[in-house]
Amino acid sequence: MKFFIVCVFLCGFLNIALCIDKSASFRFANFPANFQWGIKDSCEHLPSDVKVPLLKELGVNVYKFSLDWNLDSQGGLTIDPATLTGYQDSVIELENIGIKSHVVLFDTKDKDVIDKLTSMDSVTELCNSATYVFQNLTEKVALWSSFAFNGIQTSFAASSNEELINTAYFILQAHSCIYNSLKNIHQKGQLGIDIQGSWFVAQSHSLSKTDPSTEKALALDVDLFLQPLIGRDIAKEYFGLNVPHFSPEQIINVNNSLDFVTLTYRGTFEVNEDTELQSLYSSEVDSDKNGGLQKLLKHVGRSLSKTVQIYVSDVGIQTNNVIVKDKERVNWMRSNIQQVLKSIQIDRNSNIGGYVIPSFVDTEHCPELTGIFSNTPDQNFPVRKASAVLYKQIIHDNGFERGFNGIGGFPSGEISHEDGIYYDDFPDNFGWSSATSAYQIEGGWNADGKGLSIWDTRSHTPNIIHNNETGDVACDSYNKYKDDVKLLKDLGVKFYRFSIAWTRLMPDGTTDYINQRGINYYNNLIDALLADGITPMITLFHWDLPQNLMDNGGWLNETIKDRFKDYAKLCFEKFGDRVNYWITFNEPKIITVSGYDDGWFPPGHHSHGQEGYIAAHNLIKAHAEAYHVFKQTQNGKIGITISVGWPEPVHMYDPEDLEASERDTQFSCGWFAHPIFVDGDYSPIMKKLVSEKSYQQGFNVSRLPEFTDEEKTFINGTFDFFGLNFYSAGLVTSDYGTSEVPSYYNDKDTKGVDNPNYLGSGSSWLHVTPFGMRKILNWVKRTYNNVPVYVTESGVSDRNGTLMDYHRIHYYRTYINELLKAIKLDGCNVKGFTAWSLMDNFEWNTGYSERFGIHYINFTDPDRKRTPKGSAYWYRQLISENAFTKGYPGIGGRGTAPDYVGKTLKGIFPPDFVWGMEGLRSDTLEVSDLIQALVKMKVGFYKFKIPWNGILPRAGSIEDTNEVNKYTQLIKQLRQNNIAPWISLDYFDVPKHLQDAGSWSNNSTVIEFENYARVCFSTFGDIVETWLSLDNANLYLRQFDSLDQFAIMSNLLLAHNSAFHIFKTEFRRQYGTFGLALLGEWHEPQNEFSTSDWEASETAMKNGIGRIAEPIFGNSPKKNELPDVRVSADMVFVDISKLKWCTQDPSTAVTCISDTDFRRDPSYRQEGTQWAVRKTLNWIKRSYGNIPVYVTSTNFTNNVLSSNQSELTTLIQENVNEVLKAAILDDVRVAGYLFPIIRPTESTLSAEARILGDIITQYGSESAAIDQPACSATTPVYPTTDTEHKHKTNASSMPQSTVYTLMSTLFWLMMIKS
Repeated sequence: MKFFIVCVFLCGFLNIALCIDKSASFRFANFPANFQWGIKDSCEHLPSDVKVPLLKELGVNVYKFSLDWNLDSQGGLTIDPATLTGYQDSVIELENIGIKSHVVLFDTKDKDVIDKLTSMDSVTELCNSATYVFQNLTEKVALWSSFAFNGIQTSFAASSNEELINTAYFILQAHSCIYNSLKNIHQKGQLGIDIQGSWFVAQSHSLSKTDPSTEKALALDVDLFLQPLIGRDIAKEYFGLNVPHFSPEQIINVNNSLDFVTLTYRGTFEVNEDTELQSLYSSEVDSDKNGGLQKLLKHVGRSLSKTVQIYVSDVGIQTNNVIVKDKERVNWMRSNIQQVLKSIQIDRNSNIGGYVIPSFVDTEHCPELTGIFSNTPDQNFPVRKASAVLYKQIIHDNGFERGFNGIGGFPSGEISHEDGIYYDDFPDNFGWSSATSAYQIEGGWNADGKGLSIWDTRSHTPNIIHNNETGDVACDSYNKYKDDVKLLKDLGVKFYRFSIAWTRLMPDGTTDYINQRGINYYNNLIDALLADGITPMITLFHWDLPQNLMDNGGWLNETIKDRFKDYAKLCFEKFGDRVNYWITFNEPKIITVSGYDDGWFPPGHHSHGQEGYIAAHNLIKAHAEAYHVFKQTQNGKIGITISVGWPEPVHMYDPEDLEASERDTQFSCGWFAHPIFVDGDYSPIMKKLVSEKSYQQGFNVSRLPEFTDEEKTFINGTFDFFGLNFYSAGLVTSDYGTSEVPSYYNDKDTKGVDNPNYLGSGSSWLHVTPFGMRKILNWVKRTYNNVPVYVTESGVSDRNGTLMDYHRIHYYRTYINELLKAIKLDGCNVKGFTAWSLMDNFEWNTGYSERFGIHYINFTDPDRKRTPKGSAYWYRQLISENAFTKGYPGIGGRGTAPDYVGKTLKGIFPPDFVWGMEGLRSDTLEVSDLIQALVKMKVGFYKFKIPWNGILPRAGSIEDTNEVNKYTQLIKQLRQNNIAPWISLDYFDVPKHLQDAGSWSNNSTVIEFENYARVCFSTFGDIVETWLSLDNANLYLRQFDSLDQFAIMSNLLLAHNSAFHIFKTEFRRQYGTFGLALLGEWHEPQNEFSTSDWEASETAMKNGIGRIAEPIFGNSPKKNELPDVRVSADMVFVDISKLKWCTQDPSTAVTCISDTDFRRDPSYRQEGTQWAVRKTLNWIKRSYGNIPVYVTSTNFTNNVLSSNQSELTTLIQENVNEVLKAAILDDVRVAGYLFPIIRPTESTLSAEARILGDIITQYGSESAAIDQPACSATTPVYPTTDTEHKHKTNASSMPQSTVYTLMSTLFWLMMIKS
C-alpha cells in the first residue's frame, strides 16, 4: 500500500510539473454561432447614408445608441416627438438589413441625468420618462439598457465613497422601476443595465479572490451595481450603516430585475487595503498579461443566473488626434476579445452573449476619439482605422483564425513564431519535388521531328537573348534524361515536375501530325522515373507555344482553346495510364502580360492593357476544356500553377496599404484563380476597376472581357489542387488615378515601393523575402477555402554558379521553414514543395547568365555533366528527415537549420543543471584552499579520483588508512559546504602486482577491480552519491596495438559493468548514480559537401567516443566480439578537448588532421573551435538516445596558461555558450558542466575561482532560476533570447532532466517492488 501511495504521489507530481496553463497561450477558435457582434453609436448620430454602408461592411448584428434628452421648462427630461420618430425610423431601417437595435435610455455621461439621481422623486421621474419611450417607440427594439454607467466612478473621483454609493442606490431603484414598466406594457424587447467594471490585483501580488483589498475595490466598482441585482446589499456589508442601504422590500424589487447586463471593461488596477475611490484607478497594470477581463467575467458570471446574458464592451482607447494606424487600439481590442473567448471556452462562462465596440465613428464634435472609423471635415466619407479592419475580420470569422488571415496579411490573432526557425515534422507523405521545363533543359530543338516553338523563334532572333544564347542544346536532357532521373533519386524526392514540349508531340500544334518519336521520349522518361519510385507531375504548357499557332493569332485567337484541348487529350491518352498529376498552365500571367502587354516575352506585343486580358480570357477557357477532358477519361488530379509575388503593405496598420495589397493579389493571382476556384468569373474588384478605367479612357466596354453564364458554369470548380510558384515579395501601397494610356499595372491602383533592406539575388526581380511564403499561403487558404496547394516552384538565382551556394541553402532553409509554419501553425493545406530548379538551365531572356539550379552544369562542356551543389546536399538531408530538426542530427555534424551558429545565445541553464570542478588525483593544494576556491566558484560538485594503488596496493583489505582518512575528510568538508563529491574509480593507477601480471590484458585485473570498487562503495558510499569509471579509457587504449586493444577494452568494459551492477545490487540502498567518463574529440568533415568526408567523420567518431560508448549505450555487440555490457551507466562525462578534420580517400582510408594543421577557408566555416563542443553533444544524442551528459572541456587550457585573464574568460564563456546552445536549442540532455583546474596553485586558483564563479552566475544557478514561470505554453522555459526554438516545445516549466529523473525513480520503485 505504501508503494502504491508513493507511485500515486510521483504520478501526481509529474502531472503538476507538466501542466499547461491553457489561459496563457493565444486561443484560436470560434465563438458560439449565436454570438452577437455589436457597435455603439458615436458621440453624435450618423446619417443613414453613412451609417448603413459601414455597418454592412463590418458585418455587425447589433447597433447600440443612446437617447438624447432635453430639459423642459420645469427641468424635467423630455424627448422631442420628431426626434423619437427619427429613432423609430432608424430602428426599422436597421431591422431591414438584419441588425438589431440596442437602445440606452439614460447615459450617465449626460450631466442632466446624473443631476437627477438624488432622490426617490428623481427615481419616479426617470421611470416615467422611460415608460413614455416604451409607449411611443416601436416594439422592434430588441435590447434596452436602463442606464449606461460609463465613467461614473471617475466622475465621483474627487468625491467620497458615500456619494457614489448614494447615487448607485437611486440608480438601481430607478432601474428596477424601468424594468417593471417595460414588462407591464408587454414590450417584446429585453432590458438590462450597463455596468462599468474593472479587475483588481493586490499590491502584495496575492491573486486570491479572498484578498480584502481586491474585494473592497470590487465593492466600489462592478459589485456596487451588480450585487444588489442578485439580492445582495454589498454597500451595507462593506461600508456599514453610514451609507444608504436597501430596505428588505427594496432589495426584493431590485433583485433579478434584468434580462442581461452589459459589462464595460475599464482595465486592471493594483490596489491595497487602504485604497479609496479617489485612488482606485491610479495604478493600472497590463490587462493582457494579467487576464483581467477574463477574471472579471468569471467573477460576474458566477454571480448571475444562467438565464442572464452578459454583453461585453470596454472603454476604448482614447487618442488626442485622429490615428488611422491605431496599433494600440488594435492590440487592446484583440486582447479583450481574446479574453472573452477564453472566458467562454476555458471558464465555461455560458452567460456571455456578445461583444460591443464602444465607439463607431470619430467626428469633429467628439471630445474623445475612441472610434474605429474617422470622419473629419476634409473627408467625404468615414475612413477605416486598422481597428475596423481587425473587428471586421473577427466578425467574419466569428472568432480568431490562425495565421495571416486578413487582407494584406493582417492577422486577427497573434502570430506564432513569426521570426526565426520553427522546428517540427512535415506531414507524412509530403510531396518533396524538384522541377524543370522542356525548353529550358531538353535541347534537341529540331531533333526527331520536333516542330518550331515561339521560344525557338525568339532565341534565334539576334540581340534579344543574353549573349545570343539559345535552348538548342541547353542541358541536353533529350539525350541525358537518365542522368536527370539519377539526380532525382539521389535527392530522394517523391515528385518530379517537368513539362512536355507541345511541338515535340504535335510539330505544328494541331492533330494534323502526331510525332511518335516525341511520345517515345516522354514514355521513356516517365518509365525511368517510375522505376526509381518517383512520381511524374507534368505541366502541359510552360510557355513554348507552337509557332504555327502563334502565326494564327496565338492566345488572342479564341479557337486556341480547342487546339489546347486536342493537345491535352493526346497527352492524357498516351501518358495518363502512368501519370496521375497534371498542371495545365505554368504562370499564366507571364504568358499574357509579359507576352502581350509588356513585350518582354514572346510574342513580344505591346498592347497597353488590352491584349493581355483577351489572352488570359482564352487561356482560362482552355484550362477548363483540358480539365473536363481529363475528368472524362482519367482518375488522377489536375490543377493550374499561378505565380504570385507577395505584396507586403508598406505599413501593416494602414488600411489603405492593406487594401492595396489585397487588390494587387487579386489582380495577379485572383485574375486566374477567382474564375477557377470561386465562381467562374473574375473577382468583383478587378471587374469594377478595369471597367471604370476603361470608360474613363474612352472605351465603350471594359477592356476585361466577360464570361457568359454558360462559360462561368463550365469554368467554375475546374481544379483538384492549386499550384503555387512563389519567389519574392515586395512593398506595395495605394496609387489612385487613371492614366490616359491603358495599363494592367495602373488598373490595380497600386504601386511598388523599394526596400533596400531586402537581400538581392542574381535576378533583378527576385529578393530574398521568406516571410512572403507564409503570407501568400495564408492568403490562398483564406481566399480559396483552404484548397490543397502544391508549391510547384521556388528558388533563387546567382550569376557565378558556385558549388558552395550558401545563399541558396539560406533561401531554401528560410522559405521552406515559412512553409512549414504555414502548415503546422496556420493550418494551410500544403501538400508539397518543389525546388526550382533541378539544375542550371536556359533562363529565358537572360540565357545562361542566371543560375537557379541545385546542380551545376558547365554549358561550355559538350558532356553537360551534372554536379551537385551544396544546396542539393542540404535539400537531400531535409527530405530524408522530413522535418526541421534541432541541432546537428546528420552524420558529419550536419543540420538543416542549427540555430545561433556563430552567435552568442543569451540564456540560462535549467535549475537542476549542475556546475562542478574537475579535480586532480594528487592535490597540490591544502584542502582548505581548495574548498575556499570551490565555494567562490559556486560549484555544486567536485569530481576527483581515489587512487586504486593508494588504498589497495596489494590484493586484500585496505592497508593505507591514512589515504582513506584523507579522502574521508575531503568528502566531509565538501558536503559541509554543500558541494557534492563525485568520485571516479581509478582504473589507470593499477597496483604493481597487477601491472607485473599484465595489467588490463590479464583477466584477473577485472576481479581485483571489482574488489577495489566494493571497498570504495562500502567505505565512502554513505557520503558519496555519484560514481564514475573508465575515465578517458578511449584515450588510454590508443597506446596499444589493435590486438592488445581488443583484449584490454574487453576487460575494461567487464570491469566497468561489474562495478555498475555491484553498485546497483549490493549497494542499492545508497540510491546513487553510476556513469563513465570519456575523452571526446569532434571530427569535422574537411569538405562539408562531400558524402565520403561525412562518412569519414562518422567513422572517426565511432572509433573515438564510440569505442567505449557504443558497447554501453549502443546496440548489442556482435557474436564473438565485445562482451554484452549494455545499459551499465546512468550518464556519461565527456571531455571535449580537440577538433580534427577528416577525409576519406578512394581507398576508403580515413585520415584526420588536427585543427592546428588544417587551414580551412574562413569564408565558409565558423572561426574558432568552440562549436565542436555543440556538435559533439549532438552526436552523442543522435547515437545514444539523448542520455544525460556532463561536459568538461580542456580545449582552452593548453593555449591559455600564459594568457591574460580576459582571454581565459572569453574562451571559457564561448565554450559554455556552446553547451548552452546544445541544451536549450538542440534539446541535448546536458546535465552539468565541469571546469578543469587550469593552474593548480593557490595564487592562480583564486583568480580562476572569480572567473568561473561569474560565469556560473551569468549562465544560471539556483538563485537565477527562481523567477521562472510555473507553467508556460507559449515560450521556451529557460532561454532569455528572442530566438525560436520549438520542435514540440515542452510547455512545462520543469526541466526535462528532472522529469526524466522522476520517471526513472518511479520505474525503479516498480522494479524493486516486483
